[in-house]
Amino acid sequence: MDVATISSVFLFALAGRCMASDADFTACLDSQYHKQKPGPESSLYGHCTPWKNEACCTENTTRDVHHTAMYGFSLDFCEEQTGQKMRDVCKKHFHRDLCFYECEPNIGPWVVKVKRKLSKERFFEAPLCESDCNIWWQDCRFEYACTPNWPRGFKFGGGKNSCPKDSKCVPFHEMYKNASDFCSQVWDHSWKVVRDDRPCMRLWFDGSMGNPNKKVAQLYGSHMVDKNGFPNDAVAATSSSLQLLFIFGAMLTTLLS
Repeated sequence: MDVATISSVFLFALAGRCMASDADFTACLDSQYHKQKPGPESSLYGHCTPWKNEACCTENTTRDVHHTAMYGFSLDFCEEQTGQKMRDVCKKHFHRDLCFYECEPNIGPWVVKVKRKLSKERFFEAPLCESDCNIWWQDCRFEYACTPNWPRGFKFGGGKNSCPKDSKCVPFHEMYKNASDFCSQVWDHSWKVVRDDRPCMRLWFDGSMGNPNKKVAQLYGSHMVDKNGFPNDAVAATSSSLQLLFIFGAMLTTLLS
């Protein structure tokens, strides 16, 4: 095999990897308020503004996120027992989480089908950055909850959610073991907490710098990392082979020049 052939093989393999990393894994959930396809919005509201350049939500939806009990769900479900509403410092994280749910287009690798009245799809075990989860937990750990898994634990009726019969509202830090347990359980395992040094989704970000979740979706969607964020064995082997091929090609070029 001559140097030209070796170089062609190397470049073809490398190009294949680059094409895979640029693959498009954007998708909007098949749900009540989501757009059919992601696209730019002239403006979005409040904590949802980072998604303005490419969003699955509309401005009206983002206003509802902040000012209505969407899906008949109120965050003040323990007010009757405790006499306290959820503090704004905590509530902002749930608003950001709902903005992510309504607006984020880069969730293709984690979409699963469901049979629900308000949606036919959800995302399951999307990798949430540990630092984002920790901040959420620190600002909310003294709030109250009456069930750990909110979609499955609450009773829904009359356009609102209510605590299960005979349940007691206790602080989050008594309901959940730690930050990771909270983030994983609260929305029925929509999130899976992973370390920040692995590819992970940002719950909120600076929209002027672009959406960092796009690259994360490409890595998982292209199977370049496994479900825990570690490099895929096959990809690692391919990468090593490409490196050896490159070195071998360079050596041959030197010898034959």
